[in-house]
Amino acid sequence: MRVLFDAAHLKCFMEHFFAVSQICVSVFDCDMNLIASTEDKISTFCLKVRDNAVSFNKCLESNERAFRKVLETHQTHIYTCHAGLCEVVSPIMGNDAIVGFLMIGQFLPANEEEKWWGNLEKGHGCVQSLTELKATYSHLKVIPENELHAWVEIVNACASYIWVKQYLRLYSDEKFTRIDRYVHENLSVKLSADSLSSALGLPKSALYNIVKQNANLSLGDYIRFMRIEKAKELLARTDLPVAAISGLVGMDDYNYFSRIFKDTVHETPRDYRKKFLPN
Repeated sequence: MRVLFDAAHLKCFMEHFFAVSQICVSVFDCDMNLIASTEDKISTFCLKVRDNAVSFNKCLESNERAFRKVLETHQTHIYTCHAGLCEVVSPIMGNDAIVGFLMIGQFLPANEEEKWWGNLEKGHGCVQSLTELKATYSHLKVIPENELHAWVEIVNACASYIWVKQYLRLYSDEKFTRIDRYVHENLSVKLSADSLSSALGLPKSALYNIVKQNANLSLGDYIRFMRIEKAKELLARTDLPVAAISGLVGMDDYNYFSRIFKDTVHETPRDYRKKFLPN
């Protein structure tokens, strides 16, 4: 299943969510790929945990298990990550199908701090230095049990809001699906209205209209958006040089790629990668 997402509005929504809650929030697509998040607000504790490669992989595994649980039940899932923090994942439903996931987390249940730290000391293998980790412990947000259940209801409401506002939506136009597939499969080469028109057998005027109606973007902006999304995926999941990634997404001019990436994501490619590929 392919979904279209409005990254700008999602980011704005999540910034507002964090401003009033001080809780990190992320949105993932139905294939468990990160779409947008408040990663720049992540706790110092989690940053320390992610500095350890083994622990970072455990973070990803915890998330995946939670997503799969939601896929099985179609219900919001409260779980404890490998480092002992509480997180909540809610399905974003559209047309009776899961089109994405909304996640909040990185907080501690109230009255369990001492027990939590004791379990961590016994061998979660989270970081190279538990002393450094303990120094960040006091900054974690603590949520009482009654508030936790209230947050579940809020997350459910927010997941519904994201769908109602069409920040995530299913592709419904067969021609747009063809355009999207072709662009996605040919990001490494030059793409233009002329090349797409020739490859897909659609008039250029139709291309402009279809993309605008379905993505609310001009054709050029849509292609650029797809290139940057692919670059984000490669930065997060591979150790390829940034210059190589710029070529793989069809931006052979490294300086141009870096400028467009920063204008879109609000951080450089290297800074973006640091959050996903710990040293």
